[in-house]
Amino acid sequence: SWLRHDRKAAAEHLARCPINEQGWEWAYLQALNRSDFSALEPCDSPVHHVAFQPDQNVLATAGEGEARLWDLARGEARLSLEGRSQRIGSLAFSKDGRKLAAAGGRLVRLWDVVAGKPIDSWVQEKTTIRARFSPEGNHLAIAGVDPSLRVLDVRDGWDWPSTWGW
Repeated sequence: SWLRHDRKAAAEHLARCPINEQGWEWAYLQALNRSDFSALEPCDSPVHHVAFQPDQNVLATAGEGEARLWDLARGEARLSLEGRSQRIGSLAFSKDGRKLAAAGGRLVRLWDVVAGKPIDSWVQEKTTIRARFSPEGNHLAIAGVDPSLRVLDVRDGWDWPSTWGW
């Protein structure tokens, strides 16, 4: 019943367990079956990064070549953002939650999460480690394995003075 995500049946099985056999395993399963716990569908690959969408009940996960948006209220995938061949190691939502930056390998891709379509992409000289939006959401800072920082204006794709080395 637990594997089928049938919480009611799982609770009934746990309730039938004799008190003298309710060890730490029983308590653990009881905690997993709480009504405020959400289990998501299994992913196809390991999850390397997660990010919550601001002011929404949505979680983005990133793995090998794919990012997914999950509806946490229903516990199911809402949208799959594909089109990558490498592991995604960094996710960042814009302040309004309408854009998602996915970075990994040498590629940074910007998505419109409402339409489910890519907006723009940038190829870095070296592997990208992190991408983060500015507080107002108009700029995207990209850090790589080399000692540099790139700042992009996501409204028009303009690259601020190309690369700042440290």
